[in-house]
Amino acid sequence: MGTTEAYVTTSVTVLIALTVTEGRARAVGEDVRKAGVDFTAKTLFQRCLMLLQFTVVEEGIQVSWNLWRPGYDYGTGPVDSYRVNFGLTNISTEQQERTHEDTINNYLTLTGLDIAGYYSINVSVIKIIQRQRAVGQSSPSAVVCMSTAPPTNVTAEPTRAEEISFTVSWEDICPSTEFTYDVYYRPATGDGSDSVQTVQSERSVTITNGLLQCTEYLVSVRRNAEGSSRDRSAEATVLTDSEGFFLNFTHVYNTKLF
Repeated sequence: MGTTEAYVTTSVTVLIALTVTEGRARAVGEDVRKAGVDFTAKTLFQRCLMLLQFTVVEEGIQVSWNLWRPGYDYGTGPVDSYRVNFGLTNISTEQQERTHEDTINNYLTLTGLDIAGYYSINVSVIKIIQRQRAVGQSSPSAVVCMSTAPPTNVTAEPTRAEEISFTVSWEDICPSTEFTYDVYYRPATGDGSDSVQTVQSERSVTITNGLLQCTEYLVSVRRNAEGSSRDRSAEATVLTDSEGFFLNFTHVYNTKLF
């Protein structure tokens, strides 16, 4: 039986680990030994997994694989071909498509997609090496946003609380729980660098860290999705209140009474 391991990276959001059956790598064993890697061919396929990566390109969604370990590629070996089976679901329209394609490359571009679509993808790859097959299956699917536009309608409002804070809200064409967002903020005057807070899937966040009282801030938002736009949204402005506004007011009022 094959083993399944998952590698967590911070640079991509839709990197899917595959299960690979052992005992299928005799053809690449010599290449591995020449590279100085102390694995038998059988162990290589048992322990080093294929990965799928999804990237939005101009023609559609490019699916690539055979990235054995993050940061190191053992090479494709003498591969004859790949049989790629994939299922696509446009979440907005619920339209489904299942098909397959053969390729000699370790990537395939899925074309004919809605450029504003929001897709769930399930992919399996059959690797043919000297008439033997090593099968990998994505688990269970990836979610890809085709939009190249950043988040929109960003607003920022001061929060009435005992500490300096403001709340940022925004909208996005791809309402996925799979994505994270980076919220950037900095004082509107001066040469200070951006502070950033990462938010998981929600469309709003309250910022409290490192704020100055009675200061105007510039705020923008960026979606973290593989292949999607890395541009930030248009900036919103917000003016913070003075620190401990309600607490200080109550203290002065009580002092006058007693």
